[in-house]
Amino acid sequence: MSHSIPTFRTLEYVVVDQSIVALKPKNMTHEEAASVPLAGLTAFQALVDGARVLPGQSVLVLGASGGTGTFVVQLAKHFLSAYVLATCSDANRSYVASLGADEVIDYHSEDCFEILKERKVDVVVDCVGGRDRYDLAAGILRRSGKYVTLNPDPSAHLTLGSALNVAGGIVSCKLKGLIWGPSYIFTAVKPSAPQLNALSELISSGKIKTEIEQVYTLDHLRDAHLKSQEGHVRGKLVIRVSNQVPSTNRTSSDVLF
Repeated sequence: MSHSIPTFRTLEYVVVDQSIVALKPKNMTHEEAASVPLAGLTAFQALVDGARVLPGQSVLVLGASGGTGTFVVQLAKHFLSAYVLATCSDANRSYVASLGADEVIDYHSEDCFEILKERKVDVVVDCVGGRDRYDLAAGILRRSGKYVTLNPDPSAHLTLGSALNVAGGIVSCKLKGLIWGPSYIFTAVKPSAPQLNALSELISSGKIKTEIEQVYTLDHLRDAHLKSQEGHVRGKLVIRVSNQVPSTNRTSSDVLF
């Protein structure tokens, strides 16, 4: 992962600074390892850098069965020792519970914002996003709580006007948080070798795992993007660029993330 990598590209090779990569866990295949950095770092930074979750705090994960949500659930439970509540469809209830969620809410039949209104939680990590989500989450968060969003407006297009609207929404929510609480935090992932190493240790020890719904070959890249845009993917989609591991002086278990 690097800021120097062109966006919206799928490349066979790319040059990155060695300070932002890490060795992959030896107990993972290359495809499994490929599913970790973006989602894993996003989850790690949302919980550790953003929300600063403490042991025993309650964390609600919205969209818990998706690529990032699965890491948020596991890290909150097995790394930060939080009490984890999670939303997903009924079809993924058992799966999300197996990741460590203490309570699983089916968003099709239950409204978590109504269910938790009287109980209150310490942190909400929103892996789904939306312009009105902060206001809804504020109703179930303690005043000292924190709302962390990974996607302020999923409907926004890549235009200057949309970007300005999203930025305006972020500023508005941050001001609400400063004046009335709870805090509003937008997490944009950034490269971090130390955090990748922390994730690698957790994976190696068996505390967290990754879920891959489907692996696509490079000639089916378009299908992968269309599947991703549909939403409701359990875990991650992975692109297999080549069936061969490049010949290097390292063993296959030492290849970098």
